Amino acid sequence: MDIEIVTLEGAGHGGIERYIQNFENGLTTLGFRAKVSLRHRPKLLMLPRFVGARLASMLRGRRDLLVFIDRIALFPFGWTRGTTTVLFVYGSELVSNSRTRFKQWAINRATVLVACSEWTSAVCETMFGRRADMVIRPWIEVDMWARPSSVSRLELRKQRNMAPEGKIALMVMRLDANSVHKGLDRVMQALGSEELATLNLVVVGDGDLRSKYENAVRSLDLGSRVVFVGRVDEERLREYYWLADVFVQPSVPQGDSSGSQRYVEGFGITFLEATAAGLPCVGSLHGGAAEAIEDGVCGVRINGTTDEIVSAITAMLTLGPLPESPAVDRWLSGFSGERGLADIRALLDIAEVRRTSSQHALD
Repeated sequence: MDIEIVTLEGAGHGGIERYIQNFENGLTTLGFRAKVSLRHRPKLLMLPRFVGARLASMLRGRRDLLVFIDRIALFPFGWTRGTTTVLFVYGSELVSNSRTRFKQWAINRATVLVACSEWTSAVCETMFGRRADMVIRPWIEVDMWARPSSVSRLELRKQRNMAPEGKIALMVMRLDANSVHKGLDRVMQALGSEELATLNLVVVGDGDLRSKYENAVRSLDLGSRVVFVGRVDEERLREYYWLADVFVQPSVPQGDSSGSQRYVEGFGITFLEATAAGLPCVGSLHGGAAEAIEDGVCGVRINGTTDEIVSAITAMLTLGPLPESPAVDRWLSGFSGERGLADIRALLDIAEVRRTSSQHALD
């Protein structure tokens, strides 16, 4: 069976992109060669579905083709009658009030529907009448994120002139409108509390709202306690996990000014990376993010108010680095590369059954 992955060109290195990259790598590991079809971000995605179908006409008649479509807006670029399609859904794109008829059309026509969390699957069923055929949570190469004993947290901080003797909280996120729900503004407000008066915050990521957040740092009189390091590659990202004391991302669902768009966390792969790096996490009770932390084992889940953020960070700093324990190992084993490969095998089995059944129906 030939496989194509339809994904978005220039989308960056966020959670969705790493999730789909894991699928591509996993397919390669299993001996499949997937062709990656890049589509541009522009206004074409807003045109009627027949435009996308025409652009996808090259796929017509390919009953032996399996197409992975990495987000609902790209469905017209990968779907055509007779082709087996796997559509991935996440969260914010489902709960927003825009383009509901288009989303219903795409969800109805996907051969296999995959959600990144149980929460996402439940939302899809509630809003569009179809539960996901599979829930495949993100996975990571656990050993890659664990800090080697030869790497010193203190030395990493000295190399970057970052609070060698103080405490550091870490956030990893895009600094754009699609990530406003992740809670950076509330975390910065929490830094103004008496309990967190000496805590420093490192923010990894970039975007068009960076200047707004930098202005907020000045308005809150936080001085040099908040450091924006911009986008980094995977190797440097690991080092920022290794030099921090606590990972913080208390996301809360949030809408835009028009009321048509809602932002919510579909899962949160950064929690897995932080846990593997030994950081206690302050996460969220909302959306799929609640499935990324085992409360009391990897950290704590909260509603996300400023007072809760203060209390949770204080508690995690008192706890210190996550200890090596069977409970943590057991939790991470559920998000390992081995589990990811098993999920891909199961997905391919489901897709093949659906493809064979569809062929018989067409014949």
